Amino acid sequence: RLTPFQPRPAEFQRLEAFLHGRETFAWWAIVGAGGMGKSRLAQELVQRCRDAGWEAGFLDRTAQDWLKDK
Repeated sequence: RLTPFQPRPAEFQRLEAFLHGRETFAWWAIVGAGGMGKSRLAQELVQRCRDAGWEAGFLDRTAQDWLKDK
C-alpha cells in the first residue's frame, strides 16, 4: 500500500451486498482497463474481509488446490 487508496463508496456498497448474499460460494470478477484501480480495490476488499473474519486473498497462478474436490 504505497499509494493512498481513493475511496469508492458505491463500489464497496455493491461488494458488501455481494458478500452478504445467500450463496455459499460465489465469484466476482473485477475487469477493466489497466490503471483503473482494480487490483487496489480488490486488495482493500480483501483487507476488509479479513478484518471481518472472512477467508479472503489472492490465488497464486500456479495454485491448483482450489480446483480439487474436498
